Amino acid sequence: MRIMLAAIALLWTLDAAAGTPKADPQAVADASTFGAVAAQSSLCGLRDETWAEDLRKATQMLPADRDHLVAALGYGDMEANEDFAADTPAVACPALQANPALARADAMVAAYRALSTHKPVS
Repeated sequence: MRIMLAAIALLWTLDAAAGTPKADPQAVADASTFGAVAAQSSLCGLRDETWAEDLRKATQMLPADRDHLVAALGYGDMEANEDFAADTPAVACPALQANPALARADAMVAAYRALSTHKPVS
């Protein structure tokens, strides 16, 4: 939760300074969460790096400005790495495995993979 709120605050500050419309807060929060899940799932051995990259790509398809999503993904990734370094894997990994965000991320990756294998009819 701390990651999401900080990412939203950072992006809203950047938007205000640039005079651009604000990003969808839920999409930014989700991107930050999925950035953290992508980073920690690989570190914990819960998912492979291909899965993590697919999650990052799927997250960039959320309904929001791509720059905001990329920034939130990066922020979530950075925070997850810092949190992982501060905890032991024995604490961090079971917490991630029990986190509902991992199941949501699995659904995002499955949808992305289904979409990317779909060939348009020409």
